[in-house]
Amino acid sequence: MKIGLWLALGIVVWLWVGHARRQRLRQRGPDRSQRRSAASTSASASQPQARIEAIVACADCGVHVPLSDAIVTPAGARFCSEAHRRLHPAA
Repeated sequence: MKIGLWLALGIVVWLWVGHARRQRLRQRGPDRSQRRSAASTSASASQPQARIEAIVACADCGVHVPLSDAIVTPAGARFCSEAHRRLHPAA
């Protein structure tokens, strides 16, 4: 009987300590992520930022390509390749 009581008390203490640890980690979690984001912001300030580029659809097949890779006609039509541009001579 005594052993069962001590075992039950040990389990209760073990569960209580685990719960307290999870609560502490939950409370400290946002602080750590804010520190990390502040550190990454200062590190990224020294690095050149990535250029965001527009994506356009091919007028023939609808495939999306970056604007810098697209073939643009004087009329403003955009194509994914020279072969698709040749299929539309009026564009």
